[in-house]
Amino acid sequence: MKTIVFSCLIILLANQIDGQVGQWTWMKGDSVARKKGIYGVRNIASDSSKPASRSECMGWMQNNQFWLFGGWSRDNSGNQIHFNDLWRYDFTANVWTWIKGDSVSNIRGTYGVLGVEADSNKPGCRLDAMTWSDNAGNLWLFGGTGYYSPSTEQLYNDVWKYSTSTNMWTWVKGESTNIRPNGNYGTKNVSNASNFPGGRNSSMSWTDSFGNFWMFGGVGGAFNDFGPLNDLWKYSPTSNEWVWIKGDSIINSKGHYGIKGVGNSLNNPPARELGLQWKDTDGNFWLFGGIVLDSRFGNDLWKYYTQTNEWVWMNGDTTINCQTVYGTLGVSSPLNNPGCRVGSYTWTDKSGNLWLWGGDLWKYTISTNEWTWMGGNQGSTTVPVFGSLGVPALSNTPGSRGLGCSFKDSVGNFWLFGGSLYGGRNDLWRYITDTTTFPLHLLAFTAKKANTTNLLNWTTTQEINTDRFEIERSNNGREFSKIGSVKAKTTLQTNSYQYSDEVAPNSPLWGAGGLFYRLKMLDKDGQFTYSPIRQININHSTLNIAVYPNPAKDNLQLQIESDKNSTLNLQILSQEGKVVLSKQVVAQQGSSMESINISKLAVGHYFLKATTGDKESVVVGFEKAP
Repeated sequence: MKTIVFSCLIILLANQIDGQVGQWTWMKGDSVARKKGIYGVRNIASDSSKPASRSECMGWMQNNQFWLFGGWSRDNSGNQIHFNDLWRYDFTANVWTWIKGDSVSNIRGTYGVLGVEADSNKPGCRLDAMTWSDNAGNLWLFGGTGYYSPSTEQLYNDVWKYSTSTNMWTWVKGESTNIRPNGNYGTKNVSNASNFPGGRNSSMSWTDSFGNFWMFGGVGGAFNDFGPLNDLWKYSPTSNEWVWIKGDSIINSKGHYGIKGVGNSLNNPPARELGLQWKDTDGNFWLFGGIVLDSRFGNDLWKYYTQTNEWVWMNGDTTINCQTVYGTLGVSSPLNNPGCRVGSYTWTDKSGNLWLWGGDLWKYTISTNEWTWMGGNQGSTTVPVFGSLGVPALSNTPGSRGLGCSFKDSVGNFWLFGGSLYGGRNDLWRYITDTTTFPLHLLAFTAKKANTTNLLNWTTTQEINTDRFEIERSNNGREFSKIGSVKAKTTLQTNSYQYSDEVAPNSPLWGAGGLFYRLKMLDKDGQFTYSPIRQININHSTLNIAVYPNPAKDNLQLQIESDKNSTLNLQILSQEGKVVLSKQVVAQQGSSMESINISKLAVGHYFLKATTGDKESVVVGFEKAP
């Protein structure tokens, strides 16, 4: 585990505001560091589930969902622990789901057969790997540092692919056993099946318009030596081959700066790790700073032209450990510079500007080649200010940290998870960049029975484009009809709503599974999304059962909430009321989980009926998937 010194970082967040733009919102997770995770059941979303605190984790954005893998933290005794768990965060439902991997730390990988996906395959625990995603919904991972104990380290050069459709990992390329494997470079710009980079971590990486993965530098092995690198590689998932594109095949290369702003085939950034990275709207790659050569810090900005295969030194200094030049807040200048830094967070806005949060906030305008200090205090650090969960505020700040995961959502807002030294955090933050295209964020939605009234309550945030909520009801969980409408409050703050549906106990509206409700959430432009479905049973019960997933294919998971220990008689009924499967279980007081194998049931709609010894019953509807 490397030690990163942040003495040259200015870690304070931006408070530069344009209307609501520039505010941070604490969206999820804990307000204290080094918290344990709550895993729940694999592939079942839960409001209580959350990843453990961590740093140097890996992440992807895919289908407007954030995926998180690995990283490291510390246990209660201060010992390092390392993860291989895969999580998914859903923006609309605001929930984490534990998808794959282990709920315990320091686990070795299971490689299986090269090129063959399998449910048992999994990468071992690791940190600082490189990631990318493709248009087919696959998540890719290369290299990183693995730890099986605090003293056992391995540098990987393996390539993994995770399919979001099959929920399985595939070991695609690279070695599974060799510690710190050295690279086999071959000939520059010549693809060959025998080429491969050495094991490494902390590289800078990008993807091009053809789906190829590009990687620069990091710390790893090259020709029987180990150290910082400045080699540029390209990996083609189609051919499953690596190409050494540019740079040196030795460690500690000093590179060649050339003339600032002028491309040259001889130019190449010096060897480094933990630099910052962007891709501009023209498909060119950018990198900034990092740990350069002998554990020193840089502030140089480089641009790689993918069409001409040339590096251009664009901004910053050739010397190391440079000071920050802030200039005037909000005013660009050729003299401004963020100064040396590592492990910071980056994103590109819709106008093509490069943004940097280190924690002070900077914007680089490509057309003028100038930096602008956008927010934060000069030369100071700060502790987090969380405010209220889900509520943006001028005073909110994630505080001093680095080495977490960051990503940009479909409307351009910047998100930050975890990070910081000393064991990391598990808090999730959103930075508002544009209020004109916000999607609604549903924080909670509940349905409860109160005498003859069914009460629906929901809580939202960032409603700036939301027009209204239409309430829909069903007695079978499949066909829904509109029963009412509520106008949206259209603010970024947390908004609470309630709707009452009067249904008598003997009403023919009640179905065998009770009543089902959902919200149709409509934007001003006519687009809409649906909330999760909520169910109310006819009987007021101290027993509550939720089923996951729905639809279910092989196993139906039951989350049972009961105020006492009881024996439950479980029956699965067809739509005609015929019992097709039965089972008896013991439900513990509080919360417990059970599983029912439904793999032999025909595809269709079913009801789960749970009856206690007191003849109290709960009915829940679900779908059997093919």
